[in-house]
Amino acid sequence: MTSLTRSDYRHVLDVLRAAGDVGGANPFPERVLEALRRLVPCDVVAYHERREPFQAPEIVYAGEPRGSMTPAIRAAHRRYRNEDPLVPGEGARKYSDFLSRREYHHLGLYQEADRPLGIEYMMRLWLDPRGAGRARLEFDRAGPDFNERDRAVLDLLLPHLRQFRRSAIIRRRPHPPPIARAWSRRGSARSSNTSPRDGRMRRWRLCS
Repeated sequence: MTSLTRSDYRHVLDVLRAAGDVGGANPFPERVLEALRRLVPCDVVAYHERREPFQAPEIVYAGEPRGSMTPAIRAAHRRYRNEDPLVPGEGARKYSDFLSRREYHHLGLYQEADRPLGIEYMMRLWLDPRGAGRARLEFDRAGPDFNERDRAVLDLLLPHLRQFRRSAIIRRRPHPPPIARAWSRRGSARSSNTSPRDGRMRRWRLCS
């Protein structure tokens, strides 16, 4: 098991504080991603999530990409998605867990999608591997490869990141206006203090 330093734990707490202060629908805005970049140094960290079925995923990122995302690169990502080894799964995983450098460089995914963006190494953390939203965090850099310390700090954070996302999903749900909530509470109180016969009599009076 990889040993973490006091500095590692301090950066983990920085991420938790930043994410804990979020009150909107997006659980990982740029300031949280910047805290993650300080924890796991990388060129870019991006949060991907498909909020609604059949809609394009929403992507938020922090960092400095080494190339510009173009329609051709997006098309290449779709064309070679079956070559991506980082399929949904538990825990932080990286390209080099599955592919040698030589194997990776021979892929169309690398030649037409990753290489133009300066991506040589990637680590991915799935927040909901079985969910339709495909929610995940992706860390990429030109080098060196991510190490076991990087994996350990992300795995340590994973249950907390999942909870932050669940809280954001709850915040997205529409809430009834205060008057509707008040009437709902009154209705519940009446129904709890009313016998079935009383309820029938009240409905009869209203209808008569």
